[in-house]
Amino acid sequence: MINRPVMMENGADVVETKSDEPSKVRIRLFNFGKSVAPMLMAPGHIFVRNQAPFDASCNEHGSWPTGYTITGLAPGAPFFQEWPLAAGENLAEAKQGKSIYVVGCAYYTALDKKVYFSDICMTWNSHDGFQVCREGNRNYVHREGSAKILALCERCRLASR
Repeated sequence: MINRPVMMENGADVVETKSDEPSKVRIRLFNFGKSVAPMLMAPGHIFVRNQAPFDASCNEHGSWPTGYTITGLAPGAPFFQEWPLAAGENLAEAKQGKSIYVVGCAYYTALDKKVYFSDICMTWNSHDGFQVCREGNRNYVHREGSAKILALCERCRLASR
């Protein structure tokens, strides 16, 4: 284990369906690191696409989005967040050959005030359930650490109260 928080996707469950396809999911993040994450936010959505998209709420080098719960998370602890179908997505297209993607991210801080970002990408189908996206550039953890980004996420935390 690393001596800092490390947030990674650790499963998901279907919460609501429309025409047998998930319209809302509950993702499970897990802190695989050795220390607490004092601030954690996990925005994301369900998409129906030909290839894995990136969620517009997730900008590794930008400010944290508003409107999401910010919480802390101890090491070895899970965090659950519900993600809805993204605006403009059509679940019927999954029956026409497109894939269902559950895509988002986790923004979080460490005790030393460094900021981290974890990309989250899963696919879903009725036979296999949730699977990690196969694209090699997905499901990574990155440290941003700049004072500017920390100020942006602190401002977001204050705005969410």
